[in-house]
Order: sequence, then structure tokens, then C-alpha cells
Amino acid sequence: VSFVDSPGWTFWLMACEDVSIHRIVIDACQQMINNDGIDIDDCRRVTVSDCRIRTGDDCLILRAIRKTPNHHALCEGVTVANCVLDSWCQGIRIGCPSDDTIRNCVFSNIIIQGRGNGININNPKRYLSPGCDGFMDLSDIMFNNMVIESGRVPIWINVEEGVRLRRIGGMTFSNIRIKSDEPCRLEGSTETVIEDIRFSEVKCSRSIVAGKCRRITLNQVEFENA
Repeated sequence: VSFVDSPGWTFWLMACEDVSIHRIVIDACQQMINNDGIDIDDCRRVTVSDCRIRTGDDCLILRAIRKTPNHHALCEGVTVANCVLDSWCQGIRIGCPSDDTIRNCVFSNIIIQGRGNGININNPKRYLSPGCDGFMDLSDIMFNNMVIESGRVPIWINVEEGVRLRRIGGMTFSNIRIKSDEPCRLEGSTETVIEDIRFSEVKCSRSIVAGKCRRITLNQVEFENA
């Protein structure tokens, strides 16, 4: 099945369980905004495999959007494998600072290409809900066996100053080949330190820039042009 020229989010899975998305093609205009590929929001046990996604906005997104302050949103048990992603924005985006809990997810055997960012976990103040200074708890995410060709930042984990998350960390990046115009970035804030990030068997065309982080492990990481 092919979905061509969507004017908005192509798929938005909300509070779903036990979903399988297999062998679909999403081909959207790359000069548009808000034409995301697959948004997985407050879902459990979702599998996405063998898909090709080309968008102007984010290709694959994990979210845990709180509908009300008392709503407990949980996104977990998501597996994405054997996909090709091409975006002018982000290949993979995970979370926003006012989200709830995202955990226990795996991305493997994925090619990310395009002029945008590769993997983006960005938490700026402008994404916060009114009256919220941050809430997300993000942990235990694995990225394995990937090729990233990015026109911008290939792996970007960021928490802007003034944003206070419950946790962001516990991520592994292994067996990844990166070619990009900018370095990988790990940028925590005074209120939220990024912690427990592991890079193993990673080859980068640029360096890794890190600040306000703790327990960052590099094992067999090679930089071609630091």
C-alpha cells in the first residue's frame, strides 16, 4: 500500500496496542511541513517493518502526549526494523518535553538519508505546554545497525536551558555508520543532565559534542574528520 502526497500527518496511532505496520510506502512532498510519516503516540507493542518513508517533516515519531495534566501517557514496546527513511526534517524523532513516558523501544536495520537531521531527541522551551516546564521520562531506547547520511545533525539529543525533564538517558547506539555535515550533539541543561548514553562500533565523519552529560561511554568509536 502506498500513501502519496499527504497534506498532514499520514498516520497517527493514538492509544493503540498490538499494531503491525508492514511493507507500506509513504511518499510526501519534501517542500511541505507537517506531513509526518508515522506518529506513534501513547501506544504499546507496535511493530513497523520493511517500509519506505519519504517526507518533508519527520518520518517516524514516538510520542506520549498527555491529553490532560492527569492523563498518564505511555509509549513502550515499539520496534522499528528494515526501513528506509528520507526526510528534510528528521528521520526519527522521539518525544517532546511535555510528553509523559517513552521507554523500551528498538530501532534496527535502518537507513536514514536526506538533508535533515538523522535521529532527533530535541526538547526546546517552545514545545512546552502552557504552564509546564517539562515532564518527559525517556529511557531504554536502542539504535542498532544503521546507516545515517544527514545534511544536518546525525544524532541530536538536546534539552534547552529552563526545561526540567524527569529523565532522559539509557540509550545505546551500536554498529552505526554516519556521514554528516555537522557533528553528533549531546546537550543537556542545568535542570536536566543527559545520562547513560553508549556508543559502540560507531564510525562518524564528524565528532561528538557533549555538554551537561554524565556516564557517556565510547567503545570502538572512530572519527574520520574530528
